Amino acid sequence: MVYFIRIAQRQFIRTILSINKTRAYFYIVFLKRYLRRHSSCFLFLRLAQELRAEVISPDLNIFERMKHSVYVLKSEHSFDSAHFLANYEGKCRSIHGHRWRVIIEIKSAALNTDGQLDGMIVDFSKLKKDLKEEVDYFDHALIIEKGSLKPSTLTALEEEDFRIVEVDFRPTAERFSKYFYDRMTSKGYQVKSAMVYETPTNAASYEEDPHGAV
Repeated sequence: MVYFIRIAQRQFIRTILSINKTRAYFYIVFLKRYLRRHSSCFLFLRLAQELRAEVISPDLNIFERMKHSVYVLKSEHSFDSAHFLANYEGKCRSIHGHRWRVIIEIKSAALNTDGQLDGMIVDFSKLKKDLKEEVDYFDHALIIEKGSLKPSTLTALEEEDFRIVEVDFRPTAERFSKYFYDRMTSKGYQVKSAMVYETPTNAASYEEDPHGAV
């Protein structure tokens, strides 16, 4: 009986290989990782080991298939502003300021081939202009999360002509990195990452993980 089971399992995997070797390889990796402790799968996993050489044979060249080269452009702009973090314990619980640096990376698998943009993803001047528009909105302002200040405090600041920018999120470097990622994406850029420096040595970044590895 075991002999026939082994034949059936071998034929099953070879069928998968004939259709999609890459998928078969990851299927086997999955089984080895999650089903190793199940005795009922022992023969199957042993067979997978025996066929491993077939799965990652030179004709498959799986690592070459997984390569994905892209061009990346990077642009940076900065702004000076204060922010307030409600419910924070420590010296940063008071209104305080930073020189924020915003770094955007955009990507593309191909370059333009016509006219002025030949050999480029986009003109740097356009990328810089679009980033500057987003960043300058916060320059020389007090950034607060909506509802985080008492109405009387907010009114007093506005009566003194303080420039207040209210946002829908707690104004941390992490939240800002996601904010600028989304804003530049909405402008049509294929954003690779957005990084926001709160101090010269402390930064947060946001990028999307297409493979769900995290």
